[in-house]
Amino acid sequence: MFSYTYVYKKDNKENAFFTQFNPKAIAAKNIDDTPFSSYFSRLDFTQTGSIKEYFIKNRFSKKSLYISIFCAYTLLFMESLFADSLDITDNTTSKDSNTKHYQAKAATVTATRIPTTITEAPGNVSIIDKESIKVRPNNKISDTLRGIEGLRQSKSRGMDTFDGVTIRGVSSGAMIMLDGVILNDMDNNTKMITAMNADDLEQVEVIRGPFSNLYGSGALSGAINFVTAMPNKFELRANIGYGNPFVPNTAQENLVRGYLSIGDTFFDNKLKLKASYGFTTTDGYAADSAWVYKGDTILNNGVTGGIPSKNPQGTDIVIIGDMGKQKYQTHDLKFKAQYDLTESITLDSGLMFNYYGYTHEDHTTFLRKNGEEYWGDNSNTCNNCGGNRPMPMYAGRGIGQERFAQNIFYVGYKQYFDDILLSARYSRIDGWRDFNNPDGGASGETNANTTLTGGPGSQTKDRFQTNNLDIFTNIPIFDVGQNLLIGFQARQLSMDESVFNLNDWTNYSSNGSNYVNTKENKGGKSLMSGVFIELRSEWNKYLSTTLGLRYDYWLGYDYYTKTNSQVTNNSKHKISPKATLNYYINDTSTLKASIGQGFRAPTLSQMFSTYKTNNGITTIGNPNLKPESATSFDIGFEQKLSFSQYQGLVKAYYFNTFMSDVIYNHLEGNTNYLKNGGLALINGLELSYKQNLPYNLSLLFTYTFTNSDMLRNPADKSIEGKKLTGIPEHLGYAQIAYDDSVFFGSFGIEMMSKPFSRADNKDTIGGVYSATDGYVLGDVRVGYRFLKHYEVAFNATNIFNQKYFSYYRAPGAAFFIQAGATF
Repeated sequence: MFSYTYVYKKDNKENAFFTQFNPKAIAAKNIDDTPFSSYFSRLDFTQTGSIKEYFIKNRFSKKSLYISIFCAYTLLFMESLFADSLDITDNTTSKDSNTKHYQAKAATVTATRIPTTITEAPGNVSIIDKESIKVRPNNKISDTLRGIEGLRQSKSRGMDTFDGVTIRGVSSGAMIMLDGVILNDMDNNTKMITAMNADDLEQVEVIRGPFSNLYGSGALSGAINFVTAMPNKFELRANIGYGNPFVPNTAQENLVRGYLSIGDTFFDNKLKLKASYGFTTTDGYAADSAWVYKGDTILNNGVTGGIPSKNPQGTDIVIIGDMGKQKYQTHDLKFKAQYDLTESITLDSGLMFNYYGYTHEDHTTFLRKNGEEYWGDNSNTCNNCGGNRPMPMYAGRGIGQERFAQNIFYVGYKQYFDDILLSARYSRIDGWRDFNNPDGGASGETNANTTLTGGPGSQTKDRFQTNNLDIFTNIPIFDVGQNLLIGFQARQLSMDESVFNLNDWTNYSSNGSNYVNTKENKGGKSLMSGVFIELRSEWNKYLSTTLGLRYDYWLGYDYYTKTNSQVTNNSKHKISPKATLNYYINDTSTLKASIGQGFRAPTLSQMFSTYKTNNGITTIGNPNLKPESATSFDIGFEQKLSFSQYQGLVKAYYFNTFMSDVIYNHLEGNTNYLKNGGLALINGLELSYKQNLPYNLSLLFTYTFTNSDMLRNPADKSIEGKKLTGIPEHLGYAQIAYDDSVFFGSFGIEMMSKPFSRADNKDTIGGVYSATDGYVLGDVRVGYRFLKHYEVAFNATNIFNQKYFSYYRAPGAAFFIQAGATF
């Protein structure tokens, strides 16, 4: 789990690892403004000049200090999984020690569940603190990751129903968490983060590299934890905002977003409670093009108005309209509690509810016949594809309407036995999804009297559940530089999916008169259980290492489909080792290296789903898919900079990942087959430079180069040597920010080169519907705080109004005006 450390200490050889403090003895009063203060409610340094002096004054023994540090460092294991930003500017050196205290802008991290400074953490770690979140425009929670090196953040349309993040080019290879709760479902989706409000965040933590040695299946390329804030005293926050596109129907219209939270502490800060609610509503915009092939009969008999275009593969098509504005709403409700039962026992719990729902309204046709709007009928056929494309129903197929609700519950317990920590945590996620499709239902496309406002269709109903139990202990061994982490994790996931034919596709009810018959059933369960052990060693003030090993047993079971009530179980045993090395060249320069292995089990949809997207492509699942495996290593250099009192950090990392049994899409005609694909290579370079400047300014520059190759593919030799799908070669970001406690804001430029979306790399055409385009985007935020409690802010996004597609048409230039208050 994530946790926090106050200062980075490079001491003598005997005391080279941690700065010590005892959380049991003292209570915090003066650190309410630090991001981590809510977790250290018992610390009070008001009577001493530094943490070091506190322990000298109280005559703690060296052994007591090292015992207390493990207790303090694990206070947050249940709340999160990495690190927090620090803003401590005490750079003094104690007279009776050669200890150096650096301004810890680089933050601290517990990437291996043992908290350390970010300098000592293995691999490339990034922390986005609440100050950085505040100065940038964030339409959704994943926008906070914009521009972080090595990450590709989803753009898509306004309601991004497949919101997620790619780390180091590995699609769906990241473990995504909220307050330490794993959000990835049995289909490895994290789509509900699109409904989560960024105003609730304390910080976001990113760690790169394989972490299956600690977290099992799924953590191939890294992990991300969104950490929500907790109060240190009574706090009431609220904001409301309104936005619109600068050009009509190019971004979310009539966008309204609001947030309200209230929190307080009780019983001498032992009990902390918080409730929050965020929402978004909008009339949307037309992100989906309605199109036909050039030879479709709908274009005959004097019909005009179609716009000639091409699809990403270069085939001639004609744009005949749009599929309507995506009108949507989101809701994000949270309740959190933390209670210090005794000086050695802490309990925490949370209950969260998220919801999104959307429809498509105000469809448009470009076609005209005899001077009037023309929508077509069921007689339209496609001469080029040998099929039938009835209009206008086909223009909305795969678009329809959707609603998704999710509950998250977690409870955590931790207790200290002198210098040993015992931690246990249980979480459960329940989800419900209904997707209604105007596809003609039981009547079929050619016979259905379906329109975009009603008629026969179908409903896909998903129900899923995740249960996770995590137990571990942290034990210091041998001497103060050795720590042994031993743990057990069990994660059980289930999913059931039914497809019903309906009389009215706009009605969410699948019972009574609206129900026609059941078209498809499928489902299954998976169990991932693992035991892990890791030894972390501080050999001297120059060298530290970690050695970790995890055994996992993955079982896919109780699979069923409509035609086969019992599909063969699928199982896998996996050993995931990892080793890391940090070499501290001096107090400001660090060299890091790591190597490890990870795996990712196939999802239920990859094995059993058959679906058709609105670009005419049908994807067929494969029940014989094997888990994907990865062997990764990285090496990097970090250099702290100091120009007078202005701190900076430069990082450069090379990463290399060999993947075997890669699951890829093989397109034959209009059919997409999922296959395991042999061996693939992903490697690249991550660069970042962060610098504080005079006059309350700061700079951030990041760049990522990623190379990818399908090295060997027995299933399809033709794609050997091709680039992997969804991986842009170039990602870059530049930002200048300002915050003087009254005025705040930022200006950022983000760029991405065009990736391929086909395994054969034939989708070279951009700027068309269903393409994945490169882009250069600009965004601005300007804010003003006044009368102590209030603030106003203005956002402008995609200020160059670049038209680009991320399958759907992505949002164009838009503004958002917000007003808020904090008490």
